[in-house]
Amino acid sequence: SNSPEMDLKGDYLPDAKDTIGLRYIRNTFLVPYDTGNFSGQLPGFDTNQNGSSNNAGIVETHIFSPNLLNEFRISYGRIGFIFGLPASTTSNALFGTPGVSVSSLTGYGIPTNVPQGRFHNTYQLQDSLSITRGKHFLKVGFDISDIRVRDAIPFNFYGSISYADVSGGYTGLANLIDNFAGKGSMSQNFGSPTSRPQLISQNYFAQDTWKFKQNLSINFGLRYEYNGAPFNATTVKHPGIDYSNPGCFPTSSVNCNDQQESIGTEWGPRIGFSYSPTLLGQHKSVVRGGAGIFYDVLFTNIIDNIQASSPNAAAPSIISNPSSSLPRGIANWSSKFSTLNTSPLPTDTADPISDRLLSPETFHWNLGVQQELPAGFVVQASYVGERGEHLYGQTEFNPYVNDWYSGNRLINSRGRIIVRDNSGDSSYHALWAELDHKLSHSLLFRASYTYGRAEDDTSEIF
Repeated sequence: SNSPEMDLKGDYLPDAKDTIGLRYIRNTFLVPYDTGNFSGQLPGFDTNQNGSSNNAGIVETHIFSPNLLNEFRISYGRIGFIFGLPASTTSNALFGTPGVSVSSLTGYGIPTNVPQGRFHNTYQLQDSLSITRGKHFLKVGFDISDIRVRDAIPFNFYGSISYADVSGGYTGLANLIDNFAGKGSMSQNFGSPTSRPQLISQNYFAQDTWKFKQNLSINFGLRYEYNGAPFNATTVKHPGIDYSNPGCFPTSSVNCNDQQESIGTEWGPRIGFSYSPTLLGQHKSVVRGGAGIFYDVLFTNIIDNIQASSPNAAAPSIISNPSSSLPRGIANWSSKFSTLNTSPLPTDTADPISDRLLSPETFHWNLGVQQELPAGFVVQASYVGERGEHLYGQTEFNPYVNDWYSGNRLINSRGRIIVRDNSGDSSYHALWAELDHKLSHSLLFRASYTYGRAEDDTSEIF
């Protein structure tokens, strides 16, 4: 792979009280064969990756007085990358045909979620005012960003067909040769493959570092974040699920309560301290600690998956259920592909969000001790804890009842419904110790050890 980068930086001092800084960073990359994501592709069905990122910004620092300073930032960032198809794939005689999978064998065809891509343009405005007054160092400011997204979503462009084993001695390969489905399935997406949400994020903060004593500092902070309802994008007409009527399916004559509700409760208080006690008449020990509440950012892949599913797009599927009358499943299996319905149906798979989707929340706390030792050694030990709540997760909202073969669901008028919600939870605890020796006789020594434990029930929403 190739990944060249260009970095430009410049500073201008118009007068003694002002400094203007400019920066520009550009990075491009090309992975001719995406073996990291699709290592099992047969020749002629390869995929690639390519794209670029750009970041430009201006920083203006103004000194009003020895006790008052302002820093203003304006920036633009763009990421654009594609999981694409090389010429060797698009020139293949089987290009554009469904991907085929066979039980216990390597299938053939283009991966069902390629091509896709991400293009995000971020316009950002930041300002912070620093004030020194007596024993207090105050800082207040804001961070406002406008993120305009144009994603080529994970869309099953060309469809997929599977041939599976079935009892009675018929393998997936035998069913492929004889064109029986076995316990196979087929699916394809129809609709718009481009998602264009806009995320306007408002963040405001204030903090105070108080030098309570010569050997004790206390820090207080508060941050407020508001992200509106970005899932109500123009390209995603029906982002959520109507919990009051979960069987509701929107049409030109039927309205469902499926819009995202904006949340305005994301407050993030923080507190910390640093204390250097006097031991034997010396200040060679430091105790530090802190705690705070933090919020995660929106994961736009969730919006992309909503748009690729019903009712925003058609996601029909046919599942073959072998029986006494169809011992090898559906016959003439490949011919059924042309019968897939191109309009969204209530029985298609849906990936809505919970109408009150929260930003994942993390509670963080830490406590550490640092001690200077003789002979230039410094030892420190710390404890770090985190608790994650309202993490992005998913719930099978309309599962099969009793068994897969009957085809009966909790809501029989609807197909599979996978609700993206805040059902995730996590915890992390760690002890960390480090021994350092200052540079002496051209020798620097450091040894560290971490013992941690992480638990969660939703490592990855997808």
